[in-house]
Amino acid sequence: QLCGVSILRAGETLEPALASVCKEIRIGKILIQTNDETDEPEVITCQQG
Repeated sequence: QLCGVSILRAGETLEPALASVCKEIRIGKILIQTNDETDEPEVITCQQG
C-alpha cells in the first residue's frame, strides 16, 4: 500500500505530479512549526483521504 505525505509549503508542489502517476494514492499533510515558548519544533499532522 502506498501513500504520500506532503510537507506544507514545500512539498505541496509535488502533489499534482504524484497524483497523476499514482491515481489512487492518498496524500496526507504534515506541518513543522516552531513553538513560540520553547523554540522547539512541533509536528502537526492532518490526515486526508
